[in-house]
Amino acid sequence: MTSASSSKRQLLLIAFLFLTPFFVAVLMRFGGWQPSTTRNFGELLQPPLSMESVTATDAQSADWPWVNVERHWTLLVQLPAVCDSACLEAAAVLPRVREALGRHVEKLHAFQQGRALGSTDGAMPSLQLSGDLPIPLTELPQSLPQIWLIDPHGYLVMRYREGFDPNGLRRDLSRLIK
Repeated sequence: MTSASSSKRQLLLIAFLFLTPFFVAVLMRFGGWQPSTTRNFGELLQPPLSMESVTATDAQSADWPWVNVERHWTLLVQLPAVCDSACLEAAAVLPRVREALGRHVEKLHAFQQGRALGSTDGAMPSLQLSGDLPIPLTELPQSLPQIWLIDPHGYLVMRYREGFDPNGLRRDLSRLIK
């Protein structure tokens, strides 16, 4: 009889050890706890902004779907109204950042809002946006490019402000796409 009682205690102890982390995680999640720092280099938009009401048209006048089943992310580059040589130099880094993703490069589509952006390493196609733009997209950057990241579900989730670190962008993209 003591053997059965001991076995039950051991089983309860094992169940307790396995279930405790789960209950702690549930309490933390629904208790509103958030980590004080994150590992991302871009600015996370809280809450993410839906691109559902935004129509995007590429250079061939074809509609660009924000939501896709292939789990492709979209990188949208916003240039200031006047893009001088420093601005163009900062934007020229972006095709190289995309290519640094290696075999995962096809999971990221990169566009420039408005006119096409050319560089020595390739060209970034353009998207014309219309419809009900989320407020942040209506504010053009002042002097350098600004980057927006749109997830496969059609939500604007991250922003890289003027003067962003291209290596930080590459690291964030590597974590998200791979």
